[in-house]
Amino acid sequence: MTRKAERWYWVLLFVWLILSAPDTVQGVRSDASVWDWVTFAVWAFALVGSVTFAVVIWRGRSNGPAPERVDPATVPVEDVRDAVASAPSAVRAVKALRELHPGLGLLDAKNLVDAHARPH
Repeated sequence: MTRKAERWYWVLLFVWLILSAPDTVQGVRSDASVWDWVTFAVWAFALVGSVTFAVVIWRGRSNGPAPERVDPATVPVEDVRDAVASAPSAVRAVKALRELHPGLGLLDAKNLVDAHARPH
């Protein structure tokens, strides 16, 4: 699921929960059976959870500060060769190289892999 679709999923869930609020609350107010209280508790939990997830996703997930940018010229040739040799495809080699050097840009990693993947 794309980030945009994930955002709208949580927003629509929240809207649906808000629209179902009158029926849920009315059930507890009119005839407060155990089933009505359980339904209300599940609804309230879902409402709080959807709001929390929507806020987290809308603001963007953060795994801490972004890694410092790595100059492709400073990446050791051995690291590039190891990534190319150990990966079955260029895409996986780029991924492996970026895992070794998190600040390396995608295009820079691709160019390094392409330069070392060509037969000399």
